[in-house]
Amino acid sequence: MRVYFDSCIWIDYAIGLANGNGKAKGYISELFETIRSNKIDVVFSAFVTAEIFNHLKDWYLMKKVMEDGFSYREFSRKRKEYHLEEKEDAEIGKLLKQIFENEWTINAEITALDEQDFSFFEKYTLQFGLDTIDTLHAVAAAKTNCRYIITKDSDLLKGLNEGLKKDAIISEIEAVHPEKFCDIIKKP
Repeated sequence: MRVYFDSCIWIDYAIGLANGNGKAKGYISELFETIRSNKIDVVFSAFVTAEIFNHLKDWYLMKKVMEDGFSYREFSRKRKEYHLEEKEDAEIGKLLKQIFENEWTINAEITALDEQDFSFFEKYTLQFGLDTIDTLHAVAAAKTNCRYIITKDSDLLKGLNEGLKKDAIISEIEAVHPEKFCDIIKKP
């Protein structure tokens, strides 16, 4: 079986790594153990890698903006004035390497989107309210034969599953919360 982790799962894992403990805690620990013990492949794509990089970059930049006395609300306006230092860029690269270089991840090399992908993209962003990046994740999961998209993002859970009930372009995929996925796998 193949599954696709939404970026929120990877980011929770990365935060654990970045905080120096090097281990997954809480739901991440249970999820990763379920993945490993059941020999489930986790697919990632350039879309998720780019999203994670941007979130981690913003994490570093936000700390700088706030250290300079600006508020969280001012971050989006001020962030363009700040840049990553070489050391921070290297730390992000190290985190990405730690995240994706293990025995149970597969890099989905998606080289082109076809007409069906664009149809799905249009329908799910316009009719079912998915964010652009979440729709790209769903396309990547479909193109790589994933059974589940695992996410804590309530908009992705609702939008994708609601859309699939009404217009099953890719009916083989279901978006599930990590804990629900673990329960599904544990059932005989």
